[in-house]
Amino acid sequence: MGKGSNIGFYIICFMCALLIFFLLCNLWFFKITGITLDKYSVLLVFALIGLCLLPFMNKIKIGSLLELERLKKEIKEVKTKQYLGEVIKGPKDDLFFYDSDGKHIIPDKETATFLRSNKGAIPVAQEDIDSMPTSYPIDSVLNSRIVSWKSHVFVILNGRKFYVGSASFLADWNRPAPHEPIDDDAIRLLPSGK
Repeated sequence: MGKGSNIGFYIICFMCALLIFFLLCNLWFFKITGITLDKYSVLLVFALIGLCLLPFMNKIKIGSLLELERLKKEIKEVKTKQYLGEVIKGPKDDLFFYDSDGKHIIPDKETATFLRSNKGAIPVAQEDIDSMPTSYPIDSVLNSRIVSWKSHVFVILNGRKFYVGSASFLADWNRPAPHEPIDDDAIRLLPSGK
């Protein structure tokens, strides 16, 4: 809880304590007519107090009957994990590649086209983009290293291999073939990008 919500919590607790104190004093001393405290009134008072305190609770457990837990943070994490390995687009048409390191600024359209999946560039709300950690900018495919290993083509971006497949024409970008050959040991040393 933040500082503002702590103050709100204490104010509500103080008001609830005053209400209970007033009701008990009325029951024992004042006897104001029209204010009675039977079992239904007590249930109503405690239900209202519970409802007032509900926004400040993260977990509610009633024996083995009911257990509720507030999962705002976990839901947000799951929401951002769905974008792993995808090109995401902000409301201002800025493009990022999101992976386990965070969001990477994409330098050009060709790199965005190469990195995107069949989903295309996924539109994402600005608040979700702001919640993602910013990572290093990703290399451009236009000046990247293109390697071939056993008739498979990989593009090397930021020291990671991105698989193109046997269709090497997808990684031409007006560059002459053949691509740089690489052996088994060298290809194993490069971590996979996607």
